[in-house]
Amino acid sequence: MVVFQRFRTDNPTESPGFETDTPVSRQASNDSSGVGTSNSEGVTTVSPGFVIGTRTISPGFETVSPATGTASAVSSDVPIVIATLKVTNGGWWGAWGSIQLCPAGSYAVGYDMRIEPKRDSDCTALNAIKLLCEFPDGKDSGEVTSAQGPWGTWVGRVKCTSDVRGRQYLTSFALQVEKYQGQNTGDTAANYVKFSCRDRRGHQKPQELVKSPGHGIWGTWGAWSASCPQDTAICGIKTKVEKPQGTFGDDTALNDVQFYCCL
Repeated sequence: MVVFQRFRTDNPTESPGFETDTPVSRQASNDSSGVGTSNSEGVTTVSPGFVIGTRTISPGFETVSPATGTASAVSSDVPIVIATLKVTNGGWWGAWGSIQLCPAGSYAVGYDMRIEPKRDSDCTALNAIKLLCEFPDGKDSGEVTSAQGPWGTWVGRVKCTSDVRGRQYLTSFALQVEKYQGQNTGDTAANYVKFSCRDRRGHQKPQELVKSPGHGIWGTWGAWSASCPQDTAICGIKTKVEKPQGTFGDDTALNDVQFYCCL
């Protein structure tokens, strides 16, 4: 049996970890479907271009007034971020990756997750989240991811259901997270994510969207985030990922996530 132990400090993101026994080795996935580049620490990050204005803090999210004063700031060629959606139950460890956004004028209509299956030792559960982007006419505009852990496989896409009343987009989310397990037990941090779908105008009742079976193995669901303001929808993502901790470390991979709402 593998026993894990972490020593916590006032800054959990910098806390070292070790195992008292040699863990079962595993091979990081060689996935190339995500967008971005991998650094020497095994964490994938991205650096998109976008417009963001003056921030004002509101409960559950940050609202952003669109930037003004230059032609490029109001160009339709770049996304305009209006709000940042957050939850309060994210994991402790890791560093935030870069923001990545759908192409201007397109929004997230679905998602996929990369999850490491249950193992006899040092499981990381959720490693990455991918947004599926589309334009209002239904044309595919690509996929976006932020920082990623290196383990697991993509479990399959799910998308909002659109009908004659209008197209549905992701507009809020909730995160399933395993709380800190103590010095003698391995941690997995984030395990699963789910969303609500709604038309951008806010005329239709939100519908929950979650990949079957609807939950991860460990942890509990936190409260829902705020919803994107009227006339906006989720258009981008930023994830907090702990880098691989080495042979004698306890890995958690993805710990927390924030999503961005665009006009």
